[in-house]
Amino acid sequence: MVNRIKRVNELIRQELSRIIKEQFNYKGTLITVSCVKTAQDLRTAKASISIFPYKKSLEILKSLEEEFPKIQQILNQSVELKYIPKIKLEIDETFEYGDKIESLIKKIKSDNIES
Repeated sequence: MVNRIKRVNELIRQELSRIIKEQFNYKGTLITVSCVKTAQDLRTAKASISIFPYKKSLEILKSLEEEFPKIQQILNQSVELKYIPKIKLEIDETFEYGDKIESLIKKIKSDNIES
């Protein structure tokens, strides 16, 4: 069952990426579906999306959520599974977290040099 969930996750990730790329045009913004986590019963899934620049994340997430019935419908038509999970979007903050850590390290290094 674990391998099946992994395959379903990857299939949904690829299809969501394709749908968002083809159906929506957010100029000056890069949107990546970084990961999908499907429940064991295949009824629900969480899709993590990375948005660059991060400052536009909430605005774009809200826009995608408003259009999500359309996205879900396209997904339902393009994926052949007995149950198509109902998708919930969330922002992947991994890159933002990494940037914060990197800036803290730079600050510590510059403080040590000045001391």
